[in-house]
Amino acid sequence: IDQDKQPVCIGQEDYSHLISPSISLNEWTEKNGISLCMVVSDEGEKLARLLEKVWAFVDEIIIVDTGSNDNTKEIAESFGAKVFDLQWKDNFSAPRNFARQMAAGEWILHLDPDEDIDINDLVFIQELMEQPEDGFMFHVLNYHPEGEPTLSNSIRLFRNKPEFNYTGLVHEGFDPAVRENKLNIAWAPFPIHHHGYLKSEGYVKAKFKLYEKLNKRQIHQNPKDPRAYFNLALHYMSDGKPREGAQRLQQAANLRADYYEPRKHLGLVYLQEAGFWFESALSTLQKGHYDYASTKSILEQLHSLIGA
Repeated sequence: IDQDKQPVCIGQEDYSHLISPSISLNEWTEKNGISLCMVVSDEGEKLARLLEKVWAFVDEIIIVDTGSNDNTKEIAESFGAKVFDLQWKDNFSAPRNFARQMAAGEWILHLDPDEDIDINDLVFIQELMEQPEDGFMFHVLNYHPEGEPTLSNSIRLFRNKPEFNYTGLVHEGFDPAVRENKLNIAWAPFPIHHHGYLKSEGYVKAKFKLYEKLNKRQIHQNPKDPRAYFNLALHYMSDGKPREGAQRLQQAANLRADYYEPRKHLGLVYLQEAGFWFESALSTLQKGHYDYASTKSILEQLHSLIGA
């Protein structure tokens, strides 16, 4: 019996008088579970480093192996991952969709073995999953042996819905699904770091050759899909073929009026070309020429725009 001297606190046999009769108790269930989904092949060392960092932040790990000959699968299993074998068929979308179908979590986090998220950013994953959005777009910082990282964008955290179906043989994504199903996508407040281009020169060249082949095949299969033209343009630009790249960018822009990315890149291509011609013009002018100052001023503005 409660011996408290204050009448309001005395509950005699229990404290039922302090509990509202309108409260009901429901069985607790896990909400917002997250499945890390990965497609791998001969990535044992990189996979181990990534899983050591992220395994504590996810509820399930789904690994789809497309033909490893090293210890990739054994490493994945050592972290409690569910490992599935899937034959590689020159289609990056197929294993990604298979991974999502095998996942039980309400949310999917898709990462590649050569990618990384800072440990200080991983702690915010749960906060993102508590938002009303269907998915989150990440900036992906692509690191290269020389120069500054290049930037790409990719939806990597999303609800486990069938509407999130990858399409495209290469550089797969959700672009048609997001537009057709009016999925609500927000920007993630932190980036993903991609280190794949830091591999050997031979590996990177072979990868680009595969990407080029699959993009051309995708154009052949679906000539009205602007994404393949855009992705092929980026490969041409990286390979030092700006004219071929600009041609593909123009084709991508013409195929879809609301596709901003090829238009943005075309603008950068033309700015760089303009910079070349203004440099050439300035080199022919004497400092005392009446047009020297204005030409130099325009060139400086172009340099500030393109970061030259």
